[in-house]
Amino acid sequence: MPIFSSNYISNWYKAQDIDSRNFYVLESIRSSMSVTQSKKDYIQGDGGTHVIAPLQTVWSTELSSPILLITQSDNYREDFKDILDIFLDSYDKLKYYYVNASEEAFANLNSGIFLRPKDSLANATLDFTERGSSVMLTYNCKYDKKFSINRNDTLSESNNKDNSTGLYGVDRLYSDLDKYSFIARTIRNYDVSLFVHENGEKYAVKNMKLRFGFDYNAVNFINSNTSIPFFEPKGYSISGEVELIIPPDKLDTFFYPVQNDDTKLTAGQNFMQLVRDKINLSVILSDGRIIKVGLASLSSQVSISMRTESGVATVNMQFEAFASVI
Repeated sequence: MPIFSSNYISNWYKAQDIDSRNFYVLESIRSSMSVTQSKKDYIQGDGGTHVIAPLQTVWSTELSSPILLITQSDNYREDFKDILDIFLDSYDKLKYYYVNASEEAFANLNSGIFLRPKDSLANATLDFTERGSSVMLTYNCKYDKKFSINRNDTLSESNNKDNSTGLYGVDRLYSDLDKYSFIARTIRNYDVSLFVHENGEKYAVKNMKLRFGFDYNAVNFINSNTSIPFFEPKGYSISGEVELIIPPDKLDTFFYPVQNDDTKLTAGQNFMQLVRDKINLSVILSDGRIIKVGLASLSSQVSISMRTESGVATVNMQFEAFASVI
């Protein structure tokens, strides 16, 4: 295979938000465009000239990266964030829209209700496992509506670049290399807890997957000078699968009722009662970040597994979130 110099190769990308100017460390960015076509039929049928009419152009951007636990000093010139921060920012803006959308809010230009193309999050998958945790996001926009991609400072400012080839010589000044800015590691399952608001307990997570879906109305305006639609938030859905680690001495209290009123939620109720009656769930990370899943209910079944090879007792469950999630 061809050998490229280091300025053509990257495992991570340094993306900067076009508005907040925050820096994000991302592993994968993929942006694609699709154009809907319609064939116009003429009286000659297929024997005539084929005329194609473009109907709508849609951009899509996919971001995929591990969730990072980043540590850095306040003395460094840049603050770095990860893909989970991108999700939380978009999620919070969409939640604010659903809660506060009204004619009065739209009439007030300073209400904060208005969304930009970069906020049009379509899908999100959060995956927490023993080997590492990751997030995959899909937006209804082109990547440059959301980010500018920053090149390495040393390579972009070096005077040793061969303009005819775009390559850098081996005599690049090593004194210009970027200084240490942060250290990071990927979030693992032991950094994640499932928090149940009704009984105030945290549960250790072995594996968990959360899926967020947001629906939009594609709106086209006359004289907007673009075939790319504007997206109006319409609805959302949240579902998840979780495998919890339960200490063996707590299995009885986890599954069987304690002495509480069986008709309503009260503090100290066991998990199975809470699942039956719908519970408010949140995911808490060791660095303090919180993902509010909201009011959830069991969607299929709960299974318990006590295996000697793993040495732990686990409980598997699938749930769906409902309208009061936000």
